[in-house]
Amino acid sequence: MFLVFTFLTYQKPYLRKYSILNMYKQLMLLFFTSCFLLPKAQQPAPKVFIKTETGKSVLFSDVIKNDTNAIVVFWATWCNPCINELENLKFLISQQQNKNIKVYAVSVDDSRTSNKAKSFAKSKRWPFTILLDPNNDLMRAFNISNPPYSCVIKKGVISFAKNGYIQGSETELLKAYNKN
Repeated sequence: MFLVFTFLTYQKPYLRKYSILNMYKQLMLLFFTSCFLLPKAQQPAPKVFIKTETGKSVLFSDVIKNDTNAIVVFWATWCNPCINELENLKFLISQQQNKNIKVYAVSVDDSRTSNKAKSFAKSKRWPFTILLDPNNDLMRAFNISNPPYSCVIKKGVISFAKNGYIQGSETELLKAYNKN
């Protein structure tokens, strides 16, 4: 940011407004491009193979097909916001009257650290179904660049999606889950 400011202050005044305009156009292009590349709600869940905790390959759409509603959270052992989101989601679900909320925690750790993800999830005593995406196939199908990413899937269709985590956003996730 300092370099941009320095560049603009030492330019001739008549060039400065064109540089700001050009920078504004590039930022707007980046913003709109990222908006269209983000996964959109109301799309069907992708049909991609992932692994269960036991190492068995299953089709993701088949895993969630049996549940009418499900929350899917992409996480990694190195991602502190992911861990905070799952911990807070665990606490909120324990406070709910309906404790039959189905949550799939999809680890995006690579194949070298997927065993670490399994033991990490067990040590946290998460009541979620842990799935492994070591090649990031499901992550690419959802068009996710980085975890944490959470979505609500109802009857095989993504009804709500959010990227990133801010303290308290797990309540928004549960509201979308409980919404008819």
